[in-house]
Amino acid sequence: MAIIIFTVLGFVSGVIGELWLNSFLLPDPYLNFKNYSDLSKRLDDLVSIRGDKTLKSPKDLAVEKTVKKIESAIVRIYKFKKFNTTGFSSLMEQDLLSVGTVITSDGWILTSDKKINEKESYLVVTADNKIFETREANIAYPGAAFLKIDALNLPVAQFDSRKELIGGQTVLLFNGVEGIVTTEIENPNYSVLREASDFPRSSEEFYKFISLERDLGKEFVGSPVITLSGRMVGLFGDVDGVVVPTDYLAKSMKNIVQPDARVSRPYLGVKFYDLSEVINTEIKDKVGAMILNDSKLAFGVNSPAVGILLPGDVILSVEGEEINANRNLSEIISEYKTGDNLKFLIKREGIEKTVEVKLN
Repeated sequence: MAIIIFTVLGFVSGVIGELWLNSFLLPDPYLNFKNYSDLSKRLDDLVSIRGDKTLKSPKDLAVEKTVKKIESAIVRIYKFKKFNTTGFSSLMEQDLLSVGTVITSDGWILTSDKKINEKESYLVVTADNKIFETREANIAYPGAAFLKIDALNLPVAQFDSRKELIGGQTVLLFNGVEGIVTTEIENPNYSVLREASDFPRSSEEFYKFISLERDLGKEFVGSPVITLSGRMVGLFGDVDGVVVPTDYLAKSMKNIVQPDARVSRPYLGVKFYDLSEVINTEIKDKVGAMILNDSKLAFGVNSPAVGILLPGDVILSVEGEEINANRNLSEIISEYKTGDNLKFLIKREGIEKTVEVKLN
């Protein structure tokens, strides 16, 4: 009996000694025990720490916290199918089309348009495995689609702008098969510029996206791109790896939640060079959008800018908002609606002037 008592006392003394020995390594609360119960808890904590061989890094802990914050707003979207009660019937992996994000508590869902047809119905499975049939599908613009289900009190995602994103920043993506992956932002302001034909831009097309460092497969199409703050900054639109910034979708999201709303993009109908993309020693100022010099190519069919904006004009700002590497003409125009009269500050033959164009 004495041997057992001495053994136990020796073990406890050793652990307590280790507590004091590690006083410079452990946080203060481990040394400031007030009574026997507190000491006992500190000992249990220490033994637990010593026995844990899989301590998580700060990044792992941040990822876990983010997942808990956003996962309830992630849904899976399946092909529509009728279930039967006479035999086994279930949604299968091959029925999965994409991932989606709940954007309103009454059932509006944002996803990629790659597998969505406005004339078809789909099944949406929420995080708690409830199944809903879609009531409506609306393709906002190439790259994104909205689905509506009849539901209430759904958890919703929060959003953020890409303006604060930096290269190397960690983000999360989801898929309906394997779960969650992490990757990094490669370029928060990426545009494809491989050939000379890539440089002319259209006021009706988005062309600056977020690129990721990791190549992801089709099972991630429709996934939100989430920062470690738990906010959605983009939509994984396709397996080419580019992400549609939520900045581009903000106006559509505001419009779609209105009763009987349909999303339509305003039309300016001009072709231009984004001077922030052009590498040319003759162009000193990288601010603005220069309209193509060829009048036959500069304006689209029924463009409201014909006769007001001229080939060679450089559009410096729209409604006082400067066009630069972070805010392009297409993005700014998309935030207005058909019928709006916009003031354009332009430079024509070296002279600045303001003109007004009514969007179609």
